[in-house]
Amino acid sequence: QSLKFIVDTKPHKIQNVRTAYPGGQSAAKINDEIVISALITDLTTSVDTSRVYIDTRLLDGTTHYLTDSGTNGDLAANDDVYSYKLKVTTGTTGQTEVNIYAYDILANTAALKINLGLDLTPPNLNLEIVPKPDPGKLTGNIYVPEIIVKGTYSDFPESSGVKKIVIEIKNVNQEHINTSPISLPNTNNNFSQVARLNEGKNYISVTAFDDTGNSITQSAEVTYIPPRISAAISPSGGLVSSPEGTTISLPEGALLKEEKISLMVVSPENLIKPTDENIKLLGVARDFGHEISVEDRGDD
Repeated sequence: QSLKFIVDTKPHKIQNVRTAYPGGQSAAKINDEIVISALITDLTTSVDTSRVYIDTRLLDGTTHYLTDSGTNGDLAANDDVYSYKLKVTTGTTGQTEVNIYAYDILANTAALKINLGLDLTPPNLNLEIVPKPDPGKLTGNIYVPEIIVKGTYSDFPESSGVKKIVIEIKNVNQEHINTSPISLPNTNNNFSQVARLNEGKNYISVTAFDDTGNSITQSAEVTYIPPRISAAISPSGGLVSSPEGTTISLPEGALLKEEKISLMVVSPENLIKPTDENIKLLGVARDFGHEISVEDRGDD
């Protein structure tokens, strides 16, 4: 009686490796899931389906078994494509090396080294408000109805790159105002956007998002104070009040006819500096007077 022996000395193949990041990203961040798939075939015998795994000890300290069962990231069962859905729980930004191992039923082994892209670091962001609020860089009073929200941003060399900038401007009720929110694409690592303010407090936030969804936010709080507040006052007297509480009161008989009286903001450079450095201006400096008409000036 003759016997037939099968000799299997040829390693099986691990090929067509695919790493799918969520949302078409180029890398993954913490809590993202990466689907890792590979076509594994053996021409002589067959693959030992219980011994196909990925060694991610450099990433999470363990190994994970790939499956060809149509589950856990595998799209179809029994098609020789083995897959595993890896959840990122730790790591460092950059390329992380992992290895895929597969055995056949005779314990021949094949291995393939691949790299996983991780981006666990938010971008850098610098925010500037023009004109600069008084007295701070990002906090204080503004005397014009429109400002420029501008700045620069960057991502780390091993990161996925900044994808977009989102500017939000809200009122005291945390409601979006005017054209907020404004989304800007990545344009050479800088941004500049004209924004209209509402009278009173305006809360500005700028958020930079990278391609994986990591983000960083910088905020500003500016109070728009109209530079001129006017009201018509009759000879019987009246008040002119600004939003921040400055008030001019004219008693009865102070005017011979109805006049438009204005409260005007005094720019900081025009303020008289006190000799005592301990004396500080606590509010907004305003001057007042009546608006001069063409007839009053005697213009043609």
